[in-house]
Amino acid sequence: MKILYLIDHDPSLSSGVMNKIKSQVSTWVQLGHTVSVLSSTTLTLYDGQFTAVDALPRKLRGRSNRLSVAARLMMSTFLLRKLSKQVDADVIYMRYRLYTPRLLSLFGERNLIMEINSDDSTEYKLRSSWTHFYNKATRGILLSRVDAFVGVSEELSDRFSSPGKPCVTIANGIDVAQHSFCNNNNAHPKLVFIGTPGQPWHGIDKVEKMAEKFQEYMFYIIGPAGKDTDNLKYLGVLPNSAANEFIRTCDIGIGSLSLHLKGLTEASPLKTRQYLASGLPIIYGYRDTDIPANSSFALELLNCKDNLDFAAIKKFIIAVVGDAHVKVTARLFAESALDYRVKEKERILFFDKVVGASAQ
Repeated sequence: MKILYLIDHDPSLSSGVMNKIKSQVSTWVQLGHTVSVLSSTTLTLYDGQFTAVDALPRKLRGRSNRLSVAARLMMSTFLLRKLSKQVDADVIYMRYRLYTPRLLSLFGERNLIMEINSDDSTEYKLRSSWTHFYNKATRGILLSRVDAFVGVSEELSDRFSSPGKPCVTIANGIDVAQHSFCNNNNAHPKLVFIGTPGQPWHGIDKVEKMAEKFQEYMFYIIGPAGKDTDNLKYLGVLPNSAANEFIRTCDIGIGSLSLHLKGLTEASPLKTRQYLASGLPIIYGYRDTDIPANSSFALELLNCKDNLDFAAIKKFIIAVVGDAHVKVTARLFAESALDYRVKEKERILFFDKVVGASAQ
C-alpha cells in the first residue's frame, strides 16, 4: 500500500506527537508499505526515513497576528498541493487540522483517513476564541470530505463517527523496545510526571498538592517550569533519551489528572505508555482506552475537580513500590497491548478495508 501522511510538525524537532508519527511511519515501512510524509510546517516532502525528497522554501514572514497566521495557512495549503501531486498514494492519513481554502483539492480522489486525538471544538475554545469560531464555522467542510476515522478513544470515535463512514478505535501506542525495563526500589519513592506547558488538563497543580501532602516521597515534573520545594523538583524540557533515562530511576508515573477541563472522560496519553513500557505503575484521572479495570499496576482516580483521594493514593504507592511482580506485569502489558507493532498492524488492516470498499 502507498500512504501519504500529512503532518503539521517539523520532523527535526522532538515532541510526543512527532515521536508517535515517526514510530507509526517506521512501523508501516517495516510492514512493507511505501510511505511519504508531507509537512505543512517545513513545506517539505519526505520519504519513509524522513529524508527530504523535495522542498518549497517560500514562507510568508511578518508579525504573528491573526491575519498573518491565516495568510500563512492558506499559502502553505497552496504549496502543499504542489508537493502532494508528486505522490501516488492509495491513502492520505492526517490528524485533525484547521480547514483552509484549497485544502480539499490537496486530497484529490484519494482515500482520506483522519486520526482524531482530541475534541477539536473544546480544545480550540480553550486556546483562542477566534480560532474556536473559525473552526466551528468551517470544520464541517473538512469532515464531510473524510472517508474514514481513527479515534484514539471510544469516546472520540463516538463523537466523530458518521453514518456510512468507517470508524475504528486504536488507542495511542509506544515502541516498547526503545524503553528499558526498570525494577527500582528507592528508599524514598520517586514519582514522575511528563507534561507540556500551557495544558491545564494535565493537572500540574494537583501534582503539587500530592507533593505537599506526601512529604516522604519525591516528585519530579518534566516539561513545564515551576517552583521547586524540598520534595518537588521541576526538571524542565528534556531530550527524549534523558527523559527516558530519568524515568528508569523512578518508581511510579503520573498521568493527566484534570482531563475534565478538556471535556473528555477517556484518553490514552503517550506518557502513560512510556511509564508502563519501563515497568512503572501509574496514577491517572480518567478512563484509559486500553487498561482493564482494577489492573494491579494502575490507580484510576475520578475525572473531576476534586479527585485526589489521598488515602487511595497512599495505599497504592505502598502496594506497588518495590513489588517486582507488579512492574513485570506492567511491562508485559505494554508489550502485548500497547506496542506499535500491535497497534499499526490493526491500523493497516483498517486502511485495507477502506481502500477495498472504495474500489468496489
